Amino acid sequence: MIPNLFVSKSVRQAKEMLKQVRKIFNAQRDILPEPAVSGMGTAIQNLQNAVALKADEDNLKQQMTGLEAAANKFLKPYPNAGIRENVEVLLVALAVAVGIRTFFLQPFKIPTGSMQPTLFGVTPSPYTPAARNIPDLKVPNRFTRLADYWVHGVSYYDEVAPEDGELQGFKKPVKFLLFNLKQDYEFNNKTHTIWFPEDELFKRAGYRVNEVSGEIIDPPHMKAGEPILR
Repeated sequence: MIPNLFVSKSVRQAKEMLKQVRKIFNAQRDILPEPAVSGMGTAIQNLQNAVALKADEDNLKQQMTGLEAAANKFLKPYPNAGIRENVEVLLVALAVAVGIRTFFLQPFKIPTGSMQPTLFGVTPSPYTPAARNIPDLKVPNRFTRLADYWVHGVSYYDEVAPEDGELQGFKKPVKFLLFNLKQDYEFNNKTHTIWFPEDELFKRAGYRVNEVSGEIIDPPHMKAGEPILR
């Protein structure tokens, strides 16, 4: 049966059909009348026997047609079947996304940073305004940044002042599922966007922030080209 499963397209279709019909039948078994339960059980068993006995293609298609006819006759159609299927796919995708984030992308992420001195030792913080002005500080290329993020969890940001002015404040990150999608900040009354930001990015960069309004306390005056985040 196993070799036949990979060789015959009809066998694969029959097994997939059995899987889907059994799923709906089991969900509706309690509300179906006895003749419907008996008819569906017979049709399912006939197709299952044909697959198990390696029946020829014509016999297999005949049993599949019989099962389709029984399903159309006895099973109750679901209202809004398309919406139901889309919701089911969305829930599965959400579960997969949560599982990947939990076990693969960020297994040791510590949002508060409370364990950083323990993990890295007590070292001077690079997240200060002075550290952002190091002239020979270079941001790696995209491939290196992607590798560092996946292997070490390191993120790089290189935001510079587009003109002379003040960094006035920022908005909370916009989330998609469990991920930060983007974050807007105001510079000279103009909105700029950072994609895929970390949590509390501006605080970690050394800026003092008003927790209620999101405005920068004592906003620094910057010249064009001076780093905002680096």
